Amino acid sequence: MEQITVVIGDRLGKGQKSPQALKKRAHVLWSSLGVAADMKLGDIMKAENATFGISFCGSGGAGAITAQTKYGYKAKYGMRSIDEGVTAINEGCNVLGFGFMDKEELGERLVEASEKEIRRISMKEQFTTTVRVAGKGESKSRAFADALNHVQAAVMKSSSRILLRIEPQDVTVVHAREAVRKEAFLFFFCAVNDGPTAWSWTSPST
Repeated sequence: MEQITVVIGDRLGKGQKSPQALKKRAHVLWSSLGVAADMKLGDIMKAENATFGISFCGSGGAGAITAQTKYGYKAKYGMRSIDEGVTAINEGCNVLGFGFMDKEELGERLVEASEKEIRRISMKEQFTTTVRVAGKGESKSRAFADALNHVQAAVMKSSSRILLRIEPQDVTVVHAREAVRKEAFLFFFCAVNDGPTAWSWTSPST
């Protein structure tokens, strides 16, 4: 997992609660920038190559818009709940503007969401492959087993379930291991034609 860098800018120079959750994670750096810090958010994010930044003010908009305009960050602001922030990270935003809602839970949830997003992108980039098998009918079951064996290491690290799909209609869910994470899915696609069956799999884009 790459290091996560979080920059926090609070209009009143506060913003000390959300970093408490960040400091518990060795791979997370944080910076709080003093009075009117929200307006400096983009500058510090750029200098530190931050993963994401948090702007606290009336709506979080001033700092977020400034960072977006100056450096091209994808921003979302006017948020009033933690869930909105998690959704924003899932949508690819890296500047998050909130009202004055500095909470430890906010920092924790946003870092968790960022970790999942990094893992999802990494999985999509690193674990895409194609396995070709011949045959139809009963041989499809053997093809499933062969495909599972081929990617077992990646599956056991990243997902508790694999969605096996033979287009256009057959769908089977196989449980890989109970204790692993459930937020990621690996998709197997089978294109059936007159020749060998082409099996490929990739993590979902959404």
